[in-house]
Amino acid sequence: MKSFFLALTLIFFCSILAGCNTLKGAANGFTKDWDEAKKVDDWLQKHAW
Repeated sequence: MKSFFLALTLIFFCSILAGCNTLKGAANGFTKDWDEAKKVDDWLQKHAW
């Protein structure tokens, strides 16, 4: 069970670091990635609900 959570955590961090904007600069890229995720969330709430 411990290895499952470790693997899940590693996948989570790898997916964050692999974001296109994150590679351009950690703080600035994370902000852009977060904004893009919010846009997708807003779109899903509008169209999927």
